[in-house]
Amino acid sequence: KDQKIKINYLVGDFNQGSLEEFDQISIHKIYKKSNYKMPLFKGLQFSLNLIKKIYQLGNDIYIQRAAGYQTGVIALACKIFGKKFIFMTASETDCNREFINSNKKIVGLLYLIGLKLADLVITQSNEHQRFLLENHGINAQILKSSYYLTEYNNEGKNIILYVATRLEPNKKPELFLKLANEIPTMKFVLIGKPIESHIEYSNKIIQESKLIDNLEYIPELRLMDIDKYYRRAKVFVSTSDFEGFPASFVQAMANSTPVLSLSVNPDDFLTKYGCGYYAKGDFIRLKKFLVKISNNPEELSKMSHKAYKYAKDNHDLEANTKIFIGLIKDICVE
Repeated sequence: KDQKIKINYLVGDFNQGSLEEFDQISIHKIYKKSNYKMPLFKGLQFSLNLIKKIYQLGNDIYIQRAAGYQTGVIALACKIFGKKFIFMTASETDCNREFINSNKKIVGLLYLIGLKLADLVITQSNEHQRFLLENHGINAQILKSSYYLTEYNNEGKNIILYVATRLEPNKKPELFLKLANEIPTMKFVLIGKPIESHIEYSNKIIQESKLIDNLEYIPELRLMDIDKYYRRAKVFVSTSDFEGFPASFVQAMANSTPVLSLSVNPDDFLTKYGCGYYAKGDFIRLKKFLVKISNNPEELSKMSHKAYKYAKDNHDLEANTKIFIGLIKDICVE
């Protein structure tokens, strides 16, 4: 913890106060969601407030993660006010042209402007680095997702876990419910919250989960509170269509839990390092492997060791923070 570094978070409305302060960290609410119901007006309000706050704060560097129209707004404001801008990708769609092609032209254009104006682009895997170079001519730096590491612990693991920050269609949580229905002898836990943009879908998942006897649904928990479930998990299951390098993967492996993934396998790491299983988009393969590994404690223990070792070697928060600070210092002297 560097006492000389002051951090300001500029965020939306999550029912918090307009300004909350914790030592060197200040959290600023940019807009009130109750003010505008139409997305266009909300976007305009957010953008204007964002530009105003960037000017008022006068920070040296602004960092934004995940593709959006906000990427362009922040990048243009930084260019006008003479500040540095760092963009961090969050998903494969941020790196190829899928986000640009699947959104309204103005949204895709603003994202592309932000990407091109960024002083530094950071991504999470070699594959995504290649996509950025091939599709946008950007030579991004790789910084892997990070988490706090505890000691290796393979005791008391008795659940099959699924965690999603948002219950939305591309995460395909319905496939986790299908696993629970088809394997009634195992205990499943689903943690996730509904999302406003897919509220009917989210609520349907929640209601269906409550009808499955061997599945426990838990609403949103604080990040640190979820750790106890990762520690209890035999395996962590991902059914997402696409991701970056998911923080949930890292958190699972940091808690000695292997990852079973339906469709996401950045840089083929699950196969290469033996810290989980990649089903290549095949639900039947995923289900068969889950049954097989759950009934083989020796193999599960080996995979657990490999998962923890991979997290320790690649995703240690302290080590990666030093790398991040180095990248920030590099652009400050340019």
